[in-house]
Amino acid sequence: MSEPIRTIHLVGAQESNAPWGVECRIIRALKSLGHRVISTDFRKNRDNLTARLRIPADLVLVCRGDGIPPEMIENLSCPTALWYAELLGTRTSCDQAARLRRQQLAANCCAFDYCFTHDATSIEVCRDLGARNVRWLATAAVDETLNKRLDLPTRYDVVFVGTETGRRQRILDAIRSRFEVYSPQMWDMHELNGLYNSARIVLNLHLSDLLNTETRLCEVLGAGAFLLSEALSMDDFLIDGTHLASFAHNRPEDCIDKIGHYLSHPEERRRIADQGYDFVHRRHTFRHRMQSMLAQIDFQQHKHLWPGYALGVPRDSDGRPTLVLERFYETVDKNLARILSGTLRHQPQAQPVPSQSLLDTRRHWQSVRENAGQPAYGYPASYQIEPTTLCNLRCRMCSQSHWDQTQLERGHMSLAVFKQIVAQIPNPNSFLLFQGLGEPFLNPEYPDMVRHAADLGFQIMTATNGLLLNDEELCRRVISSGIGVLVYSIDSFDRNIYRSIRGADLDKVLDNVRLMVAVRNRTGRRIPRLQVNVVGMPDTIPGLPELVATAGSIGIDTVKMQEEGTETPNLDSCMTSGAAQRILAEAQRVARQYNVALHLNPKIVEPVCRAVGQLCYISWQGYVTPCCGNFTGSNPKWFNFGSVLENSLAELWFGAKYQKFYRRLSAQRPPKECLQCPIGQKMIACRPKTAAA
Repeated sequence: MSEPIRTIHLVGAQESNAPWGVECRIIRALKSLGHRVISTDFRKNRDNLTARLRIPADLVLVCRGDGIPPEMIENLSCPTALWYAELLGTRTSCDQAARLRRQQLAANCCAFDYCFTHDATSIEVCRDLGARNVRWLATAAVDETLNKRLDLPTRYDVVFVGTETGRRQRILDAIRSRFEVYSPQMWDMHELNGLYNSARIVLNLHLSDLLNTETRLCEVLGAGAFLLSEALSMDDFLIDGTHLASFAHNRPEDCIDKIGHYLSHPEERRRIADQGYDFVHRRHTFRHRMQSMLAQIDFQQHKHLWPGYALGVPRDSDGRPTLVLERFYETVDKNLARILSGTLRHQPQAQPVPSQSLLDTRRHWQSVRENAGQPAYGYPASYQIEPTTLCNLRCRMCSQSHWDQTQLERGHMSLAVFKQIVAQIPNPNSFLLFQGLGEPFLNPEYPDMVRHAADLGFQIMTATNGLLLNDEELCRRVISSGIGVLVYSIDSFDRNIYRSIRGADLDKVLDNVRLMVAVRNRTGRRIPRLQVNVVGMPDTIPGLPELVATAGSIGIDTVKMQEEGTETPNLDSCMTSGAAQRILAEAQRVARQYNVALHLNPKIVEPVCRAVGQLCYISWQGYVTPCCGNFTGSNPKWFNFGSVLENSLAELWFGAKYQKFYRRLSAQRPPKECLQCPIGQKMIACRPKTAAA
């Protein structure tokens, strides 16, 4: 009996990530099985995502879907599934990137009927985050239209494809001391398949220290290539010596030995490659994946939805709020049976997960959003709260140095106001950038604010010029407060250049940085991560390699170069020369040598505002403004959406004024307040000449 033809609505980043995104391969597999596919790129359709999701379908399948409001998913009457292909780690192993992904996943995973994770070792993590019906379904699979054998001559001994992170670079540098490794920046899937067919050995290296089972594995094996991989998170998925060869985790010397062995034993290499090719084409294609997923979905499920929040929110058996009546009735039936059997004498109280006050906050946001006409955007993804506008420096590129000082309102946010603000935030596991237009540590209540936010679950980053962090006890308070990333704004380790930019003594700052590193080391912590920010300017770029080396020798984890302030030269113009490119390449080499993560700002400013509908900026007085841009001049009273001291944060975020602002930027018609921003300028430049202003 043939399987019925279904209508599958695939929601992902298929247009944003074309042509290499996994969504494109899922679509081809579903169509090859005869199913109808509705395709929606949620990043490009945020404005009309609610309407798109209401298109009738038998299943809504979401790939990742970060930022999609959970109520948008739970209010669908057909079954919903999330196929999460990002690395989450395990209950006992996690890094900063995995921690951020968990925060994103926790925001909406509980709204799906099914959750499929690409790595079986992450199942318990997904359950801990609130996901239901968690299953393993590997995204490592063969696309039969792309991954195939070709009759090509062998050109390379060893090939690696992927982003060369600091970790990967260290392993590759060790391998290159013995063997030549060809590592092109190649993204076209047809070209990659040809590359795999032209190599004797293809390497797979994990992006971070966390074990993984990457999607690329089956691409390589599906091309008939010999795969030498770092030890996988699932050692029974592909068998060492049968389908591929593996080397010990974080052991480049083992990898070197294996490369030497298999280059000198071509028959063994060919045998393993043939077995791997046959295995993945017989059992691990995307057609197999989609057949497996659809077989696990209950298409008879018809969800009856709670009519709204007017009568309160029902809860499921885990005490979590739900809009699906079946889950509520299941809980009632389960407890009723326990009462009748005598095993439960009293109706249990709902588990306070999340707390009742947080549920009340979320209910308020939902009610405001409904009354506002269901705007296309949902809750803010991140928050920036300004603790103060007072500063002990006057840096030449800072907006404060160029404003009319007589109009600038200076002051600290109080702890009471801060608590009033964060109590209104419906997603306290989100990202909090706790800084503004002043030096945060001038606010005497700042450490207490950080501690309060960390206790609520916020992931906190803050920036400082470092002059005030000169006391060991204060360093201990900062380290134990819950700050995740502490950024030092330094720009240059050349004393004269630093003084010309910031007008301060570099030696004092470096002494303070060394003190923070020493105190952190004595506590045995790796948090907060310590980062140095460099504003890219003609006099800071030449010294970048030396700065990276000094930062690494001190114990800094990350160096980031960025463009900041409308008064600084555009970073693009600073980086276009051949000399600048050579400097940046040397800085990257030094970063690998000192194990420093180096982030360089993208060269191209896209005509898309990432802040609108995503970032909620709140000034020290309590005004909600679009972002940290200096379009507000010296006073946020000149352009804001209202004060959290007069209206709720939800009412301001979903209010008519913000909705109008959102529509203008989404249509690439920035208001005059945004025209000092490079993004606003790019919007104007990219707009057709006939477009209305």
